[in-house]
Amino acid sequence: MTVEERHEHRNLLEIMIQIGENYHATNRCDQELFTVLALDVKGFSDRQLTQEDEAAILADAVQGVNAMLAALDASATQH
Repeated sequence: MTVEERHEHRNLLEIMIQIGENYHATNRCDQELFTVLALDVKGFSDRQLTQEDEAAILADAVQGVNAMLAALDASATQH
C-alpha cells in the first residue's frame, strides 16, 4: 500500500466517523423532538407525568412495536 493510498484510507475513515457522529447527534435531537410531540399529543404537555402515565406510554409503545414486528415477521414468511 502506498503512502497516498494510506492517506486516502485515513481521509475516508475520518469522513465515515464524522458522518456517524452527525447521524448520532441528529437521532438524539429527533428523539427529543418526537418525545415532546408525542407527550403533547397525549395531553401531557401541561402537567407532570406520573409513574402510571409513563407506564401507559411505554405499554402503548411496546404494543406498537410488537404489532410492527409481527407484521414484518408475517411479511418475511410470505416471501
